[in-house]
Order: sequence, then structure tokens, then C-alpha cells
Amino acid sequence: MPQHTHTHTPLCKSSQRGKKRGKDGYNIMAVLKIPTGTFLFILILSAFITDTETARCCFSYTRRPVRCARLLGYFIQEITGNCDIRAIIFKTRDERLICADPRMEWTQERITCLWEKAGTMEYWKNGMNEGWMKLA
Repeated sequence: MPQHTHTHTPLCKSSQRGKKRGKDGYNIMAVLKIPTGTFLFILILSAFITDTETARCCFSYTRRPVRCARLLGYFIQEITGNCDIRAIIFKTRDERLICADPRMEWTQERITCLWEKAGTMEYWKNGMNEGWMKLA
């Protein structure tokens, strides 16, 4: 019985005629497909992460009023595709975000308090903080 001898070639090495091959005999297109696929995956993943990062929404309101002394500023959340309620998002001194019902009296009092405390408020227009009102 004749013995078979198998020669193993690397995964991307081309033995077909007419294929573009590099100096070492590897099929250039096959070699490039792996990094391109990885690049596309990372690109799509980063777009998803960025989208979810900017889509932070309040889905419910806090039940307890927050002291004005703890607050740095606020943002008005409108109803959009990702956010299904209107809310006032207060930012506290310890970097927490608190969702408040804009119809509640205490919420309106805290907004007034922030404006009075600051005299003027500055409008942040950079990056993720766009739209935030903060103490000047």
C-alpha cells in the first residue's frame, strides 16, 4: 500500500496560481483580511460604546429632595429617542447625577437656589458636558 505524505502549509500561504503573493509566498489578501476584520470589529464596538455613553437617561425620579448646598449644576433632559421622560439632572459636588421631576416644587426651588447662589451661571460647551449649567 502506498504511503501518503502530507505537507502542511501555513494557513494563509497560497499554492494557487494567479493569487497575489508576498516575497514569503503568503496570500496578501488572506493575511490582510484578519486585521481588517479585527479593525472593523473594534470600530463598530467603539461606536456602540460612544453611543451608549452619550445616551445616559433618567428613567425614574429621585423621591428625596437634595440640599442645594450639595449641588454644582443641572441639565435639562428632554424626551428623545433614548430618553422617555423629561427630567432635571442635578450634578452634585461628589460627581453624582440625580434625576428630578421638573414638575416638583423642590426641583424648581433647587434651580432657583443654584441661580441665586451663583449670581450668574456658565454654559459648558465642551465634550460630554455640553448643555450643563454650572456655578461660574
